[in-house]
Formats: sequence, C-alpha cells, structure tokens
Amino acid sequence: MSGLWWLVIGLLAGWLIELAIDYRYWRRQAQVEAQRLAEQEAALDARAQLLGGKQAAQHQRDEELTALQTALAAKDAELLAQAQRTDERAEEVSHLEQAMDKRRADLDRMGLTLNEREKDIAARNHALKAGEADYATRLETLQASEADVTRRVAVVSNRESAMQNWEARILAREHEVGDKETELVRQAATAADLRATVGAMKELVARQYRTAEGADDLRAIEGIDDQIADLLRKAGIETFERLSETSLGELTRTLEGGGSRFGLADPLSWAEQAEYLVSSDYVGLERMKEELRGRRPRDAESLEPPVAQSAADASQLVIAGSTGESTGQGAGQGGAEGGAEGAGSGQDFGAGAEAAAAIGSGASGDGATDRSPEGVEQAEREAEEAASASHGPLFQAAAARAGDRGRRKHRR
Repeated sequence: MSGLWWLVIGLLAGWLIELAIDYRYWRRQAQVEAQRLAEQEAALDARAQLLGGKQAAQHQRDEELTALQTALAAKDAELLAQAQRTDERAEEVSHLEQAMDKRRADLDRMGLTLNEREKDIAARNHALKAGEADYATRLETLQASEADVTRRVAVVSNRESAMQNWEARILAREHEVGDKETELVRQAATAADLRATVGAMKELVARQYRTAEGADDLRAIEGIDDQIADLLRKAGIETFERLSETSLGELTRTLEGGGSRFGLADPLSWAEQAEYLVSSDYVGLERMKEELRGRRPRDAESLEPPVAQSAADASQLVIAGSTGESTGQGAGQGGAEGGAEGAGSGQDFGAGAEAAAAIGSGASGDGATDRSPEGVEQAEREAEEAASASHGPLFQAAAARAGDRGRRKHRR
C-alpha cells in the first residue's frame, strides 16, 4: 500500500516538473517573439522617417519651382504694364493733336474778326473825309483803333508762336514714345536670349556627367572606374538617383559579390556625390572630389565656369554687357569707355553661350547649320576654341567632351 502511495507521489512530482519546464520554455519563446516585433517596428519607424524627409525635400523643390513661376509672371505683368503705359501716352498725344486743331479753328475765327474790323476802319475813314468838322475827333478815334488792331495782331502772333512750340514738343514726345517702344522690344529680345543662354549653359555642364547614349555616367563619381561602373549596373544601380538612395551596406555587399579585386574600393562617399549630381550642385561635387583627393578645396567663386550662379546672376551679366555696348555706341568718349567695360563682362558670358549653341547644334544636327561631317567638325572646333579663350578648365573639359560625343554620334 505504501509503495502505491509513493508511485502516485512520484507521478505527481514528475507532472509538476514537466509543467514548470514547459512554462519557462514558452515564456522564453514569447519574449523572443516580442523582441523581434519591437525590432521590426523600429525598422518601420526609421523607414517612415526617411520617407518623410524625402517628401519634405520634394515639397521644398515644388515651392522653389512655384517661386520661379511667380517671378516670371511678375516680369510678364511688368512688361504688360509698360505696354499699357505706352498706349496711354499715345492717347495723350492724340488728345493734344485734337486740342491743336481746336486752337487753329479759333485762330481762323479771330482772323475773320480782324477782317471785319479793318472794313469798319475803312468805313470810318470815309466818314472822316466826308465830315471835315469832325476830322480831328475821328482821326484820334482812328489812331486808337489802329493801336488796338496792332495789339491784337501781336497777340495773334504770340499765339501762333506758342502753337509752334506745342507742335515741336508734341513731335519730341512722339520720338520719345518711339524710342521707348524700341527699348521694350530690345529688352524682350534680351530676355529671350538670356533664357536660351542659361539653358544651353546648364545642358553643356550636365553633358560631361553623361555617356554618349545620354545615360548617367557613374564614372563621374570619385572612386568608380569602368569595372566598378559595370558591376553597379549589373546590380541595378544605373542612375545617379538610384546610387544616392543606395545604402553603404548594399554597396559594400555589391563590391564583395564582385570579387576580391574590388576590395580596395571605398563606397563611403558615393551616395553623397550622387546627391550633388541629382541636385545639379556641380560646384559642391568638384569641391568634395578635391577633398577626397587630398587637395585644399577652392572657393565656389574660383571654379570656372560659374555654373553655381543662379539664372538671375547670369541675366545680370548679359544685361550689363548689352547695356554697356549700347552706351558706348551712343555717347562720347566717356560713354565709350563705359560701353567697353560692359561689353567685356557681357562677352565673357556670351562666349560660353555661343560655345554651348555651337556644340549643341553640331552634335544633334538641328537648325540651319551645315550637317555635313566637315561642317559639324568645323562648328565643334570653333566652339571649343571659344570655350578655351574665355573659360576655365572645367568648362573646357565639358566642351571638349560634348564635342567628342557629337562626333561619335554623327559617325555612327
């Protein structure tokens, strides 16, 4: 009987021990699962923050674009207001001409009145001859009448002189209105040339970071050669934007997957360099390259050509050059010196626009340019010479590289 009790007690003890072991095992599994869920939530929060930052950057770019559109609308409104003021001046000139016509009609009526007065004087002279007794009295009356007529004639002469002065002033005003209309047309043409120049400059600088087919050239990144560029393209990283969004870990894994020959590559700054290219900050990219190469970075103003300047800075250079040239042509020796200085600053920037236009037309074959091989090569050589004469190494390299691509494309 006691053996049976001990068997029951042993079974109960084993069951309790098994229950305790199962409890501790499932509790540990629950803790591991909770920790894994917490890590996943943290990763999701980090991705949400990254997405929020990108959305904020996109919103900021949209606001900048809206501001530029607003500025352009303001310029258009200003030109429209100037045109309206010109129309108002023309209406004022028309009103002055109508007033002149009225004054002339008044002068004609006054002339008729004077003729009637002269007839009256002649009749009185006959009356004086007929009446000798009243001769002295009538003679005095006649002299007084003659003095009055003389005064009236002087008044009429003064009014005629005043009308001539008004005619001269109206003619001068018409010339002034014509000059202002010509100036408005010239300013509109200058604004159109400025837009074309800025677009050509941006396109020319962007070409040195593209391949002959127009795709993003990953070799523009410091540290990426032809083999690494091919490896990145095989991994699906074909554009600067895709490279800027790629993490350091993914780049490292891609290089490790390519083999030991890529072990010396340092992808730490590739994403940041790609961000500079995506945002078209070429000056920041060149500065970062020089820092990576171990040289002292130059200031943004010393990098040539001044691609970091805004469209407003470029427009000030072009307008300053054209204003200086017109002042030099229309004024004396002092105005000529000022025109020469303004023309110099405008020509420095204008040469870059001519180089961009020449390379663009030669590479694509559009417009009225010579599309033969000799004509294309001649236009490209002239564009490269203009770039070498007025800009620095960065602009020369961009022009030469764009010219080579245009020649290769034309030969194909």
